[in-house]
Amino acid sequence: MKITDLITDVADGTLLIKIVECLSGQKYEGKALKPSKMRILQINNAGVALKFVKSKGIDFKTSPENLVDGHSTFILGMVFRIIIKYMKLDDDDDESADVKEALRLWVLNKIQKYDIGNNNEVKTLTKPFHNGLIFCALIHHMRPKLIDFDSLKADNKKENLELALSVAEKYCNVQRYISVSDIAELDELGMVVYVYDWYYGISLLRKQDIAARRIGKLADMTKLHDEMKLSFDSQVQSLTQWIEEKGAWLEGHEITNTFSGVQDQIEDFFSYKTDEKAAKLVLQMDIGALFDNLALRLHNNKRVPYAAPISVEALEQNFEELAQTEAATSNLLHNELARQNNLIRLSERVANDCAKVTQWLGDKTTILNERPQVESVADAEMEVESHKFLEESNKSSTSLRLASIENVVNQLVEEKYENANKSIATKDALVAALDALNRKSAEKKAWATGQLDAQLKINDTLCKQFATAAADFESWLKQNKDAAANKNGTLESQLKAVESVLGSDVGKVLLVHVMGSESKLASLSECSEKISQRHIVINPYTQATHNDLAASSQQFKIASEKRKQLLVDEIRRRDANGISDAQLAEVNDNFDYFDKDKSGALDSREMRMCLQSLGEEVNPADVKAAIAKYDKDRNGMISRDEFKAYMLTRLGDNDSQDEIMAGFSLLAIESPAVMAEQLEAVVNELTFKERHVSYLKQEMGAKDGGYDHVKWTAEVFSR
Repeated sequence: MKITDLITDVADGTLLIKIVECLSGQKYEGKALKPSKMRILQINNAGVALKFVKSKGIDFKTSPENLVDGHSTFILGMVFRIIIKYMKLDDDDDESADVKEALRLWVLNKIQKYDIGNNNEVKTLTKPFHNGLIFCALIHHMRPKLIDFDSLKADNKKENLELALSVAEKYCNVQRYISVSDIAELDELGMVVYVYDWYYGISLLRKQDIAARRIGKLADMTKLHDEMKLSFDSQVQSLTQWIEEKGAWLEGHEITNTFSGVQDQIEDFFSYKTDEKAAKLVLQMDIGALFDNLALRLHNNKRVPYAAPISVEALEQNFEELAQTEAATSNLLHNELARQNNLIRLSERVANDCAKVTQWLGDKTTILNERPQVESVADAEMEVESHKFLEESNKSSTSLRLASIENVVNQLVEEKYENANKSIATKDALVAALDALNRKSAEKKAWATGQLDAQLKINDTLCKQFATAAADFESWLKQNKDAAANKNGTLESQLKAVESVLGSDVGKVLLVHVMGSESKLASLSECSEKISQRHIVINPYTQATHNDLAASSQQFKIASEKRKQLLVDEIRRRDANGISDAQLAEVNDNFDYFDKDKSGALDSREMRMCLQSLGEEVNPADVKAAIAKYDKDRNGMISRDEFKAYMLTRLGDNDSQDEIMAGFSLLAIESPAVMAEQLEAVVNELTFKERHVSYLKQEMGAKDGGYDHVKWTAEVFSR
């Protein structure tokens, strides 16, 4: 039914019956009224309607004739009493208590810090309101920026009332169905109804504050999440580019064909691994922690998981491929170093052999320079033969020299030289000596080969031992990483898993089996030291080094500590539910105030009064439902902890999409777009600040002279 003029529209009684039906929730059981133009029938219909109203316990002086004749004073008086009948402010039974007194106490509570004259006494709801200061104080209490209360004067009644009514209409949704001049004409019943509208208007501001806090928190969270995504993508892209550049640098290595050159290259390579790459591994760990932080926040806030252009897994794969390239480069460099070392040894051998030959040549030159005295043909022939022998020996190695000796001996035998046997014996002794030398050489060669095989076996065993230990450690580390990074289960179970990992002794895990015997245990560091002492530069069974594993262990511990702190903070944030310490203190103080008997619990009436003092709009049914839900010991009362748990749900941050939309609707007062001034009006020093307004203005699209909060909210919850 549409009401165009209350005074005339209630004349036939039909509208009056509908109003009472809606407010009481009870149907009119009498015969339906038929509209009539005859005064007697109109008065009869009005009398039936008034009788139905009185049957609901509403007392008034309006007669059927007053209704038909449109006497506004009597009609409005009756309507006010109907409204007051169904007002519920501080009582929890079906019958209305003294609404006037409840509103008076509410006003006193709100303006106690303001100077409105007469010691702030509000004995009635009429005259104290006529200068407008109380209305202005009610608004200023919630929205200091909207009214400069200190500049107001009690004598400027019309200006004060105009300011209060215009601001209330714009920001509190208090409709201006009366004018400034009407306020002085309202009796106490009329003022009860009007102040009741202000009660709900100020309650709207309280709801807007809660909504603004949730919206501000959502803005902060969304901004943070977007910044985290941007930071993650930027760092991953930069690190991926570095990996590509280093991979190309490693693959494009031109090995220098000098010993000092390859030494410098190896030094540069290890400097890259220990300094530059180590820093990048720390960055990778930080990037992983950043993504874990983001993923956890998105999950706990019921947001869509972030699908990054380059994932953490892809980054890890890139590092693995880089490690393979490093291994190939390391092999090339160390093989070249081994080749250069071999060349140096060959050079030293040549130098040594040349020195011996040079010494031998010197000895022979001394002989050639000798000019002994020749006194006979025999002496001359002796010199000729000696020179011939010397020439032949100079042309050959030891074997050629021996062959020459044998030729000479054979000549002596053929010539039947008398001392040929002596020459033969001398030659045989030399052959025997050479044979003995060859046998010694073979024995030493076999010994040296055996020593080489044994040393190679020791090196191989050490390398296998370290590789096995490294594999065991990497397997353990992966298991613990998976356990610590597990995002399934409650936050408490995730925290327990991380704390369990951090509580383990990494040093003990480093102990590994040696040669398959459980009785022989050694640490990776000891094994690595032995490998280093034996100058083993390449382990054919693993690419990992002790430094790599130690760095991985340290990185894992740091990452786990970060995840632990992240989980602790997230649990604290969840449990606090966005409630500040000041708000909790206010809840506790109000609980103490209304716990009159100091029993440590509130009954239903005390609880409702306490909630209303906190600005919470609740009815008896709400209180009954709250007690049923939060009264754990079923004694019909709410303890301090139970009350606090309930208030967390009332004051806490519920950032579901529906709640955020409902919050924006409160700020926009049901408009399709929220205005800048509506956002700016709820700015405060604690929960909703100028930065939130600036961010929302920047992020929201324009609509109808304001900002499209509907579209922005939908987009936020889709990412």
